[in-house]
Amino acid sequence: MNRFILLIAEQAIPTTAVNRTVGLIVWIGLLVLTVAFLALSWTRLGAARPLAKCLTLSVFAHILLAIFFYGTQMLGLEMELGGEQPVTISLITETIKPADEIEPDTLAEDFVEDQQPEIFDQFPVEQSESKPPTELADLVEEVISPVAEESPAEEVEAIDPGELTTNDPADKILQEQQSEPDSLEQPESGEVASVEVEESIATPAEQISGETTPPTASPIAEGVASDPPEEDVQQATAVEQTSVVSDSTPETLSNADRPVQIPSKLDGSALPDLYQARFGPPLTTVVGTSEVRGAAFGATLESEAAVQAGIEWLVRSQQESGRWNASEFGAGVDREVDGQQRGATGANADTGVSGLALLALMGDGHTHLSGTHRVSVQHGLEYILSQQGSDGSLAGSASLFARMYCHAMATIAVCEAYAMTGDGRLRDYAERAIGYTIRSQDRQTGGWRYQPADSGDMSQFGWQVLALRSAQQSGLIVPGNTRDLMGRFLASCNTGARGGLAAYRPGFGATRTMTAESLACRMWLDVHRSPEQIKEAADYIVLQLPNRARPDLYYWYYGSLSLRQVGGPAWESWSGALKQVVPSLQLSDGSWAADTKWGGYGGKVYSTAMAVLCLESFYRYQ
Repeated sequence: MNRFILLIAEQAIPTTAVNRTVGLIVWIGLLVLTVAFLALSWTRLGAARPLAKCLTLSVFAHILLAIFFYGTQMLGLEMELGGEQPVTISLITETIKPADEIEPDTLAEDFVEDQQPEIFDQFPVEQSESKPPTELADLVEEVISPVAEESPAEEVEAIDPGELTTNDPADKILQEQQSEPDSLEQPESGEVASVEVEESIATPAEQISGETTPPTASPIAEGVASDPPEEDVQQATAVEQTSVVSDSTPETLSNADRPVQIPSKLDGSALPDLYQARFGPPLTTVVGTSEVRGAAFGATLESEAAVQAGIEWLVRSQQESGRWNASEFGAGVDREVDGQQRGATGANADTGVSGLALLALMGDGHTHLSGTHRVSVQHGLEYILSQQGSDGSLAGSASLFARMYCHAMATIAVCEAYAMTGDGRLRDYAERAIGYTIRSQDRQTGGWRYQPADSGDMSQFGWQVLALRSAQQSGLIVPGNTRDLMGRFLASCNTGARGGLAAYRPGFGATRTMTAESLACRMWLDVHRSPEQIKEAADYIVLQLPNRARPDLYYWYYGSLSLRQVGGPAWESWSGALKQVVPSLQLSDGSWAADTKWGGYGGKVYSTAMAVLCLESFYRYQ
């Protein structure tokens, strides 16, 4: 029987011991240095051999300074915060055949064999009965049990991502698709659903017992259904067919009558409502009509064509290992944004930009089990999972200022993949990543920053909240204490006449970017979202709509996430500008340049993924 896990912040002390130990040493050293200096200056103790005593104090002071620099990584020294040598991860060993080419009697058996690497021969996984996802209030609390060590899985044969794509930019895609005769209509989505965090779960993080041992090789986890229903196997194996109408559909059906097939999870349960709008009709079936995915919320043929061109560029730019290389596409360039020097931050942010690229692909309806770009998603996940540290961090080799961003972006990708497929092999990795996020929260302010237990900032906060929200969608539980702390941090950053605006950190002035990020968090967490606060925030955001003169994809991303949930005139104004400006900035190869506000740190992969995510906001979350 599947286990529902209560994720609690175990092992909190080891994760933050380096920070606090260094701080304690530095403060005690400063106290000793100060007392010694005053004693030598104001008493007769300094009269004898003053040069030797000054030299001793100088050496002592420099030792303290070196300890401080090392502990904060200000000299660029990378401390080991967890992680091991990269391992090769394999989710699927070979391409699954279309359902119509497989004998019905052997379909389920072949599917299970295709999805289980040879690691099963050496370390058989205990099969368990699958259950449909359970609401948060119904989940039982259970301690995570240790997972046995496994040897590395067999490496997947390299697949050239370029073989899966074309080189056509958005305008060429539209031209080539004018001849397509039929069209499908995406059923209108309902109102935006508020995401509520279970308030009845209030077990403090410190009360957990038991630890987990990180897997060293294969992502095969307990909870994979041994015999999926045949109809669900056919949905998963027919990877090219998830949104295509059967040939037997009568030609007399109108577009509104043509069904859009939404794939089920591996255990046969329904896809979470939050993600269902992603599976609208493909662009090739809607040219010449207004019936595109997300049309009810403002999506157009032009915005969808830009999405498809961006997706194609991302797939072509992926390395055979599954990684998107941040430095290869211009990451790590310091443009002193907002007057701050951040050095080469972003140069090694490969897990972060890879996570963003995967989110863009999954936002278009692709997973590692279905979709035209299934293989790209599969290898991208394999790369991210191979970078997970022993503490659960997915930051990889990212530097200090990028580590927690990268961890959050990669965690969101893993949790969304698990939520959209129910693939149990991802579960242990998702649990460990979310456990690291929970342990890294500052227990005083409720926020996150550059290192575990740092006092928070709103920029970092939004990514961690989205990671926890994605985990909830996959069936994992976020402790009530963690939620309470998040509410505390949101309140501490509130500003404005009605408390609807937000600052980067408590005591700072309001900015539109932080207000947009805070508004998205308010909607997701269902806290601090009175009508007056929401109106004040929305009115403030729409005073600066997307425009070509000041490209800021980070601001546009959170503005789109938040105002899409708010809806109404604010969303209409925002989306009207968004769908005009973002496609106009797209390059002929389908990418977006890195000369946006934060693009120097993330490079072209960051800019392209963020631009695609902005344009997917019409349907990415419903």
